[in-house]
Amino acid sequence: MILAVPCQTGRGLSPATAHSLLYMEKPEKWAAFFPCDYHIVGARNACVKVALEDAVDHLFFIDSDMDIPHDAYPRLLECDADVACGLMWTKHIPSFPTVFRDGRPFVGSGIEDIDECGMACTLIRTSLLKSMPPPWFYMDGSGGEDHIFCRKARKAGASIRCNFDVKTGHLGFIYYTGQDFTRNPEHQRQDRIGNREALVKYGVLSKKE
Repeated sequence: MILAVPCQTGRGLSPATAHSLLYMEKPEKWAAFFPCDYHIVGARNACVKVALEDAVDHLFFIDSDMDIPHDAYPRLLECDADVACGLMWTKHIPSFPTVFRDGRPFVGSGIEDIDECGMACTLIRTSLLKSMPPPWFYMDGSGGEDHIFCRKARKAGASIRCNFDVKTGHLGFIYYTGQDFTRNPEHQRQDRIGNREALVKYGVLSKKE
């Protein structure tokens, strides 16, 4: 298994993420790769190349601003899927999941099939990556590189599942775990709600809010 943590230009590794990496359960044979000074697309593609060159079974993406449970790796293996993820959240207020089904953010229970997901805590079989022509990650204006990857993977016949018991935290000026507002909701200003267009599109906010 290659543990891949993209560190984008100008962004370091969060102490909480470092703690997660130190104490997480790992297989007997594993290695870590921290691509730095890349755009996120270049970083993810570099990770895929390393995983294929090292002939490992899985590539485990963990973003540099994530807090993940110590048993994330074995719990994602339980998904028995080409792409397996934990429950991840956006850095928006309100925060919504980056796990999608039927075109909308989705929260289920246990292990469920999904359509798309982010890559912030995601385990990918390298057998899938070998079957997909490069570039594996790119942007074309239709979404983020992670969700575009999932669409491409599904066309290749990949299974994509989420273990909703693998609960992650997205680290920012607050700890994003799906909360509706900041820690001081009475001080919430409507003009500071993040990415309003996306929140309305996915039904997290109504157009009136």
